[in-house]
Amino acid sequence: MACSAPPSYIGPSTDAGSGTSITTACTSLATAECTEIASCSNVLLQTRYGTLATCQTRLAANCVTALMAPSTGNSSDQVQACAVAYSTWSCSDYLGNVNVPAACAQRTGALANGMACVFPAQCMSGFCALSPNAACGTCAEAPMAGDSCAALSSCGQRLVCLEPSKVCGTFGALGATCSTNSPCGPHLSCIGSSSARGVLGKCEASADVVGATCDPTLVTGPGCDYDAGFTCNALSKTCEPLTISPGGGPCGSVDHQFATCLASGECNTTVIGDTGACTPAAADGEACSATPAGPACIPPARCILTSSGSSGICQEDSTATCK
Repeated sequence: MACSAPPSYIGPSTDAGSGTSITTACTSLATAECTEIASCSNVLLQTRYGTLATCQTRLAANCVTALMAPSTGNSSDQVQACAVAYSTWSCSDYLGNVNVPAACAQRTGALANGMACVFPAQCMSGFCALSPNAACGTCAEAPMAGDSCAALSSCGQRLVCLEPSKVCGTFGALGATCSTNSPCGPHLSCIGSSSARGVLGKCEASADVVGATCDPTLVTGPGCDYDAGFTCNALSKTCEPLTISPGGGPCGSVDHQFATCLASGECNTTVIGDTGACTPAAADGEACSATPAGPACIPPARCILTSSGSSGICQEDSTATCK
């Protein structure tokens, strides 16, 4: 199951007359969001940021930049309220980016569609169409379910970019029909789907105990709960702890089961299904690559391309050059 966390709800504001300081609000929100990630999927926390402290530091800094962006419709008081509301957001809803708490609803700003933006709350529409590898985006209407997200870094609130189809949509719930292009939500496996035969599968609970029986092909039974830290061993057909390797460590297929990389590292292997080695993420300001081999960047930094090729520099979001 492909599962990605929703974008951070840290829309910008300058906060004239606010009762909560920007630093306080952003620290609260970063703490709340990173705690939610760690609670709902410690695997996601490790594979994206590495540690809880790194998550909190990076999201807090990004929040401060966002709250100081021009033409924003957000405020530090609203950010503080969202931080408090995180405790009411269930894990399945958070990981699926649905049933967003009212206090975290996307704020809207003063920029009309077509104007340059970086953060969604700068825009009247509440959505900034931002390419994953571009420093600036443009205000636009938020995507609808079924719209392409191949050139977007986010589908906005209440939708996720589904893999591998690269269309905006929602994950399948327990008991829903599913396929490769219509994946199931967190803690679920799509069982019995066959794209070759045009057969849809059904979303069923993934196995979440070490030693539980699993089916790595998802033909007759569930896989293992990735978000709970398990993977299905193809030889024993049992759930085993997921390996998360640091830079240079093994990834891909390791001892008949899947292994992944720590802190936004990329698995460098020439053949899918083979054993590869983790390429560590580049630090902010260092060279990166938009290719699957990496190096990638640790969010919220993105690999901003410096030419027409795939090479770039890891950069935090900033409105400084977006006019």
